[in-house]
Amino acid sequence: MELKSVPPNRREAWGRRILALAITCSLGFLALMGQLWYLQVLEGGRMHELSEKNRIRIRPVAAPRGILFDRNGLALVDNRPAFTLSVIPRELEDRDSVVARLSVLLKIPAGELMDALERVAPDSIRPVRVRRGLTLEDVTKVEERKLELPGVIVEVEPQRTYPTSTFAAHLLGYVREVSDEQMKQGRYRRGDMIGQSGLERLLDEYLRGRDGGERIEVDAYGRPVQVMRREEPDPGAQVITTIDRRIQEAAEQAMAGKAGSVIVMDPRNGDVLAMTSSPAFPLDRLTGNVDRDEWLRLVR
Repeated sequence: MELKSVPPNRREAWGRRILALAITCSLGFLALMGQLWYLQVLEGGRMHELSEKNRIRIRPVAAPRGILFDRNGLALVDNRPAFTLSVIPRELEDRDSVVARLSVLLKIPAGELMDALERVAPDSIRPVRVRRGLTLEDVTKVEERKLELPGVIVEVEPQRTYPTSTFAAHLLGYVREVSDEQMKQGRYRRGDMIGQSGLERLLDEYLRGRDGGERIEVDAYGRPVQVMRREEPDPGAQVITTIDRRIQEAAEQAMAGKAGSVIVMDPRNGDVLAMTSSPAFPLDRLTGNVDRDEWLRLVR
């Protein structure tokens, strides 16, 4: 068989094609390496930070408020665990949709939810409390629709509880979330519960304590995987007053259905043993959740 030689001009054409292909592949490889270098070296820190923010959740741990006791060691006010609905702004994929679902699910006005979220930065990774005192039924509804509510969590926090709804209302006072006006003082953080009247306000600095916090690793669905770090909260101080709970209860029973005030003092040293004013107001309603119209009715 006779082998035919390839013409010089065709050999040169093939050589040029091979060279062009080699150059193209080399340039593509260099571009890929350059992109990898950019992501690894220049953007690596930022990408790692974003990854950490998506993986790590910062959860405040509320400090139990200090207890007020009477002169004999009987509690005038106490704390109990309560469910709180919170939202993590950064994890909201569609804020309007989540707000609409929560509003229908828990019968919370959409405007109330939006007001709470608009007070913080949209990329915040700290939970924003939007409703305290959830019922077990409310919690069940939220947990059953967890996948439909990204960024929505239920936390357990201490909440004030009283012997009766109106027990020593004017004397003890009540606690409530810090207002926008109080935030301007620079002493509080958004969501803090502070004393608004009575002894709760007078002794707020001692009763509040110091909140702790947790760094929690979560999976792709926002479910906790492990607690990476925990700082325990410091409970508020225990305060013993001069009040005698038995005398206080007797004074309130004597004023039931009447209008007026009673103050009982120890003549030997001037200690206030009881103080009541009638009609009283419901402490548990002022401390818990109440809509704007109900709030105006109560404070009047």
